Amino acid sequence: MKPFDIGKNIRIIARNIKKFIDKGLEDLDISEGQFEYFMVISKNDGINQKELSEMMHVSKAGVTKAIKKLLSTGLIVRLKDEDDLRNYGLYLTNEGKELVKRFEGYEANVSKIMFMGISDEEAKILYSIIERMKENSLKL
Repeated sequence: MKPFDIGKNIRIIARNIKKFIDKGLEDLDISEGQFEYFMVISKNDGINQKELSEMMHVSKAGVTKAIKKLLSTGLIVRLKDEDDLRNYGLYLTNEGKELVKRFEGYEANVSKIMFMGISDEEAKILYSIIERMKENSLKL
């Protein structure tokens, strides 16, 4: 298998997962990409935009655009950090917390389908390889 074929298959997997998530977001005015930021915020209460940018390996401008959309939908709020008044943390609103509850089973469902016929040992090896590939890709 050539490196291009591996990348192509990873893109197909990502596209299929995106379609699955988009179906669950049809009634909301956010994209799957914005939802990804939303889920990171949900697991990192008070994260700031710089930290989010670093965690997601994207530009600050990309984060800013997604955050503006999430703020406008009322799913998150930006609050001043009491310890550092120059810093703003991102938090879920009550509406955002309800959305998290709505998607609780999605991750488990995706994992169940994606890992059908793959042993725990194979999954660990796959994860290790992909993690290393991700780190290597940062050098590109």
